[in-house]
Amino acid sequence: MKTSLQIHIPKPCSQSWDTMTPAAGGRFCSSCRKTVVDFSMMSHREILDYLQTTSGSSCGYFHASQLNTPLTPVQPAKRRYVVSGLLASLLALVLPAAGKAQPPTLPVAVHDNQEKLPAPAGDTIAEPVISGIVKDHQTGEPVPAAQITIKGASTAVHTDAKGYYRLQVPDKIQQQPVVLVVSFIGYEQQEITISPVWPANRDIYLSLHVTGNFETVIFCKTPVKRKFLFWWRKKS
Repeated sequence: MKTSLQIHIPKPCSQSWDTMTPAAGGRFCSSCRKTVVDFSMMSHREILDYLQTTSGSSCGYFHASQLNTPLTPVQPAKRRYVVSGLLASLLALVLPAAGKAQPPTLPVAVHDNQEKLPAPAGDTIAEPVISGIVKDHQTGEPVPAAQITIKGASTAVHTDAKGYYRLQVPDKIQQQPVVLVVSFIGYEQQEITISPVWPANRDIYLSLHVTGNFETVIFCKTPVKRKFLFWWRKKS
């Protein structure tokens, strides 16, 4: 019948594992001048095999789950006292979860709290629209009823009372620069090139068209006086 053995560490070593120098099989402790064996990744069989082939005292680095856990020896019963003697003299370093001031190891639940980000702007289709305000270049006042057309296309719109316009770009020319033609009575016509980055916003300033001296003639229609001829014929 096999007997279970357990590793007990009543007084864990106070030296820090992280400050030790890496060495073959573990890390070298400058305080006690010996190599601390890394048992944390060993199986129960590997731990017992090591204890069977090692004499004297050893320092070891264990995971908390390896302590106070039954280990089944693989050697005959007559040699068990050798392993028991080694365990009695074994000094060990343990992971933080096994320290005397640490609580028992508990399962850790991992939650994916990564915030779902919106799709990149390149994955969305921007509306191919050009908009803005047509203004007087000198006064900065909006110009209502100005006409905006796309050169080479039949698309045309007019500004509203506040000078605002919004123009939909036809599908066939959405991938190329668009030339806007802006005109209004009394102003110089302008042509403006818009890069194909949608939506586009562009305010347009118009300058007055002056060709020389001119007069403003105001006229109104006056009623026409009609003369009526009344005649009669005297009876005989």
